[in-house]
Amino acid sequence: MANVLHLFVDISSFCSSLIMLFLFFSDLSWVY
Repeated sequence: MANVLHLFVDISSFCSSLIMLFLFFSDLSWVY
């Protein structure tokens, strides 16, 4: 159970970092 929770935390942090990168690059494209 602890492993599943740890995996879920890893996946959620990975997704949030992807979203941050996407927003960052979309902001850059908006500027240029």
